[in-house]
Amino acid sequence: MNGNVPYPITASDPHEGVIPHAYLCIRRSQHCAWCGRVHEWSELYAQTFLRAGMGMGKPVTNLRRLDQPRYNLPIRHHTVAEVEVAFCHACCFPSLSHLPAPPPAPHTVLNTAIWSQTEAKDSPKPAKRPRKSLTIDDIFAKLKE
Repeated sequence: MNGNVPYPITASDPHEGVIPHAYLCIRRSQHCAWCGRVHEWSELYAQTFLRAGMGMGKPVTNLRRLDQPRYNLPIRHHTVAEVEVAFCHACCFPSLSHLPAPPPAPHTVLNTAIWSQTEAKDSPKPAKRPRKSLTIDDIFAKLKE
């Protein structure tokens, strides 16, 4: 769960099957660590309460994202805590020059690439025997056994 908001289920149409009980408007925001901007947006979900398996336990909250509401249902509002991102869509050219360079690949450190290439060239592979193809007479003889 994201705070008190359940994760949405996106596999079905929000108004197909079970009629929603309410609409949930979730307000989200993110703070850009690079440019300092705060971006805010909202998402609208159809909220349905389903019985748990076998009718035991707490009901399951089902959220399905939607573009437009279809029914006159109550609208609940929920705000999710602000999230910090390294850089956002508004940052034109973020620079990562303050970060260290990536470590070298393992095969370069151990020199295994050069060793495996020279070994492969030096060791000849054994020749394969040609496979005998069966004729129809051979197949009939096998079936009679």
